[in-house]
Amino acid sequence: KTIHLHREVAVIHTENALLLRKGENGKVMAGLSEFPYFERGTVIEDALDLSLTPLCPLPKVTHGFTKYKAFLYPHLYRALHKEVKGYEWIPFEKIPTTSFSSGHRRVLQGLSAVEAQALPKKLIDLFP
Repeated sequence: KTIHLHREVAVIHTENALLLRKGENGKVMAGLSEFPYFERGTVIEDALDLSLTPLCPLPKVTHGFTKYKAFLYPHLYRALHKEVKGYEWIPFEKIPTTSFSSGHRRVLQGLSAVEAQALPKKLIDLFP
């Protein structure tokens, strides 16, 4: 039986980095980077203890893995660089060589649909 997951995905950037975490060893997404994600309805600022400036929604992503079908609802946010427990800020220049889970790679690719004025130039340059 397929289990449906509905997740808010927070694509959070500073002027030079994206907030990511790596999947835990022994789990389905072990070693793969992912954006912060939460059950729909979660107040993301509270969950991360991080002040965010909402910018825009990104294209919805649907993907399947093992017995799950995930519906991802990504939004783009800007934040000031601050330590966030369980996550790390990955510099934009390292993003092209960062391994993402397939769904979160598609979320990242959705940034190419964002109007240029909403993104730092270094991030825009990732999508030639």
